[in-house]
Amino acid sequence: MKKQLGCNVLLENDQVDIAHLIRSIQRLEKNPDCFGVAEIQNHCDRMNCAWRKLCLEKSQDHRANETS
Repeated sequence: MKKQLGCNVLLENDQVDIAHLIRSIQRLEKNPDCFGVAEIQNHCDRMNCAWRKLCLEKSQDHRANETS
């Protein structure tokens, strides 16, 4: 069951939706809120992004789970 808090962070089974949280941080930093988009596009051209490594790892894990 998902609950929505006042700060728009979604919880499921008491775990924070990391993608939603990181996108919020990206917007606050005046950066594109693109965390997780690599999952769809299969690449990322934002070489200086603080979240790039985690984003690509999450995307790779997601694609691996889809094929298994």
